[in-house]
This record gives sequence, C-alpha cells and structure tokens, in this order.
Amino acid sequence: MTVARLPLRRQATRWLSGLLVGAATVGAVTGVVALLEPHLPVLGLLVLYLLAVLPVAVRFGVGPAAAVSVLSTAVFGYLFLPQHGAWL
Repeated sequence: MTVARLPLRRQATRWLSGLLVGAATVGAVTGVVALLEPHLPVLGLLVLYLLAVLPVAVRFGVGPAAAVSVLSTAVFGYLFLPQHGAWL
C-alpha cells in the first residue's frame, strides 16, 4: 500500500491550519479550566486538554496534534500548577 503525498505547499497549509485551530481550542479549554479551577482539583482538569488535541489529530494529523499537546501541557503548567506564572 502506498501513501499519497500532498504537495509541499498544501501540506504546509494543512499544518498551519492545524496549529491555528489547535491554538484556538487550547485557548477555549484554558478558559473552561480557569472557570472550573475553584470547584475541582486542578490536576483532574488536565484531561480536558484532550478536547483540544483529539480534533486536531483527527482532522489535521499527528504532527499538528503533537505540537498542540506540547502547547496545552505548557499552558497548563504555566497557568495552573503551583508557582503560578513561573516556568521552573
């Protein structure tokens, strides 16, 4: 079985679209997590970021989904884990 390759420009457009959609969904999920943070344990809310990663994986592929998963983990760690607003 051979895999059809997309032209480079079309492939780059698909990647960029996936990243933009992923960034928007990470922003939306971050808003939901911020609203739920006072009521639920923070670490239990990390799983909500799958709602940002899975649609990107299904529609745009593994590459953009991997980038969105790294972005969502970084955003969650920066905003919601102890030492808010610190990288280390």
